[in-house]
Amino acid sequence: MSSDCEVCMPSDCEVCVSNDSEVFMPSDCEVFMSSDCEVCMPSGCEVCVSSDCEVCMPSDCEVCIPSDCDVCVSSECEVCMPSSCEVCVSSDCEACMSSNCEVCMSIDCEVCMPSSCEVCVSSDCEVCMPSDCEVCMPSGCEVCMPSD
Repeated sequence: MSSDCEVCMPSDCEVCVSNDSEVFMPSDCEVFMSSDCEVCMPSGCEVCVSSDCEVCMPSDCEVCIPSDCDVCVSSECEVCMPSSCEVCVSSDCEACMSSNCEVCMSIDCEVCMPSSCEVCVSSDCEVCMPSDCEVCMPSGCEVCMPSD
């Protein structure tokens, strides 16, 4: 590597970034990589990708996206969202919420809960349970069922 290179690229990017910000990159790394980034960015990425991220971020994303997330995460979100989620997931939620859900859905539930439900609804239940019910209610039941 020549002395005019400021940053070395990883082995899949065979060229370097020079001190005068000229970039010599292979075809799959089309934009500038700054010195605090360790991987190259394809042309669809507008900001830097740090070494612990496996995919790039568009410029309106403020935090890193792990490889298993399909959409970007803004700074007010603390965990990533798959592409089927429409709203933010806070750090105390383990799964995503669609836009018509008002409260958090834990990872073992497959459907969302409106805000009037206090506990999880499993995927085979069609209505929610208040917190004093211990088992799921099918949609044909109008009251909750204790576990006994």
